[in-house]
Amino acid sequence: MRKAREALGLVRYGPLSRRESYLHLMVLRAGLPELSLNFDVYHPTTGAWIAMVDGAHPEFRTAIEYESLLHLDPAKFRRDIRKQQELAAIGWETHRLTSDDVDPQLRTPASRAAVARIRATLLARGWHPPRE
Repeated sequence: MRKAREALGLVRYGPLSRRESYLHLMVLRAGLPELSLNFDVYHPTTGAWIAMVDGAHPEFRTAIEYESLLHLDPAKFRRDIRKQQELAAIGWETHRLTSDDVDPQLRTPASRAAVARIRATLLARGWHPPRE
């Protein structure tokens, strides 16, 4: 019953895949701010839609993208590069993660390294971790 209550508190509407759900859990369990899932990014001056990102910390202009093997399709690969460039042009930093980087329990060196990179970006952009 305790595990069911804990799981219920972690459920969010929005992830489009199991790995995106794992990404969300990984970020939460690492003590980082909660992601805005499937977040639409708009140009800050023109209001034009730029892209939808898997997860975002919009107040820190940080995007997190989960890149599955589907992203190896040449057309998708090119779109992903363009998306990252367009986000960078308006001051966003994108963290692109693969299945090696995403472990909701943070048991792997790659998942801990990914979290450390995301944490460093958030800190550099003004995030202050809550005091325990």
